[in-house]
Amino acid sequence: EKGFVSHLELDVGKSAGTLVRVSSAPKRQEPGSAFFRLVGAEEDVVRIDGEAKIDWPQGNRTTLVEAQATEGSETLRFSLDSQKSSVLVPLLDSDWLLQMAVGKKVNIQGGKGVVVGFVNGKDFEVFVDEREPYETENIVYFDASGNILRQGHGVAGGGFILFNVPLGFHSVMAIPQGSDRIWSRTLVSESSLTNLIPEVNL
Repeated sequence: EKGFVSHLELDVGKSAGTLVRVSSAPKRQEPGSAFFRLVGAEEDVVRIDGEAKIDWPQGNRTTLVEAQATEGSETLRFSLDSQKSSVLVPLLDSDWLLQMAVGKKVNIQGGKGVVVGFVNGKDFEVFVDEREPYETENIVYFDASGNILRQGHGVAGGGFILFNVPLGFHSVMAIPQGSDRIWSRTLVSESSLTNLIPEVNL
């Protein structure tokens, strides 16, 4: 139920909490419902309807979380910073992702991963590290309503989708327009789930 306090503590000690707010992508306005678990603590699964507080031991740490909504939704993995007081988690519909790929004429390859990020603050461009060649044709930018953007960069309030990301560790970088500041996040691309970056604040 909304406001339920979910104790998913992995260690002994004083706990700090993050308010997790679940919404439906791409508009991130309607509340959603999903099952959440901390990676490495498979026995601790909690359902969040709308919003709930997740507690864990205090400390400067980042925890991997997986979320699964109803059938037809993507299994999501994202990093949760225990120092943040709240985070908005958009649930991704598989049909919407497919529509975005078709609309941009992306040739989806088997055995590759997908990364989806939502960006606040400024217009931006996104890049993947150059450990392996990554074609810009695999990048889809969308606006706050989930519509494909054709101008080759993203807008504040919208986001990006990286299709066909090679498996393994990668750094995803977002660069605000008119700035030399770089936001980056390291993640592991897998074919069995979608990596979510819930909030990039530029």
